[in-house]
Amino acid sequence: MNENIGESAASISVMLAILGVSESEYIRTQELAFAVLRENGTKCKFIRTAIERDPDDSNVYVQMGVFASSSKVIKMECELAVRLNDALCDWHADKLIFAFTPL
Repeated sequence: MNENIGESAASISVMLAILGVSESEYIRTQELAFAVLRENGTKCKFIRTAIERDPDDSNVYVQMGVFASSSKVIKMECELAVRLNDALCDWHADKLIFAFTPL
């Protein structure tokens, strides 16, 4: 797997802090995403984390490029959303945006 960070780790940490998202929530989000991928037999090619530069959109975006069809990606994203809601009582779904991208 090739990890491609779209921003520096320091700038991501600063933005997470500004948004009130803990680094442990950020890490747990990725752990749960990898669990969903493993359980669905799906491989990941890259992870890209980026901060939107639009002043009206201050979010942290995590994108995982995966070898799966669009319909499977939708199913896995729904599965991940349920797990995140269950595992993280204060999950910041509106600030930490996570997406699987089919390749």
